[in-house]
Amino acid sequence: MARNGKLVIGAILGALFGLAFAPKKGSELRKDIKSELDKGGHGEKTAKKVASAISQDVADTAKEVYADPAVQKQLEKGKKEARKLVGQAREKIQVSSEEWVKMAREKIIEGEKKLETEGAKAFDTLKKKVMPVPAQKAAPAASAAPVKKAAHVAAKTKKKRK
Repeated sequence: MARNGKLVIGAILGALFGLAFAPKKGSELRKDIKSELDKGGHGEKTAKKVASAISQDVADTAKEVYADPAVQKQLEKGKKEARKLVGQAREKIQVSSEEWVKMAREKIIEGEKKLETEGAKAFDTLKKKVMPVPAQKAAPAASAAPVKKAAHVAAKTKKKRK
């Protein structure tokens, strides 16, 4: 139902637009179409002439309207408003980006602190596992003979290389 209503409204507006901008009276236009049909045509030449004349009229009217000082004043007012809105948008974008950078810095600092804390804990754990046990808890010392022998062999090898 809504579709039919739109079609009717469109047809009425089209007819009004055609009448408002028609280059000829309706009776003259019908005579031209009938004459073309009598000559074996389909009326497209007349329709083309009418459409061309209407489009020229619309273009001329648009130029006249655009040249009107009141229209120019409104256009200038619209341009100023557009510039103002663009400026406001830029400011909001700037503020938003500054806030984002501030939050990012805070997160980085927070991450660095957490990394320091966790790194210290990991280092302490690793130190406990790697560092030798204090002397009072250590097992009896092994013989130093194997270490002395290894040092003696290393010294001999070094002399031979020279």
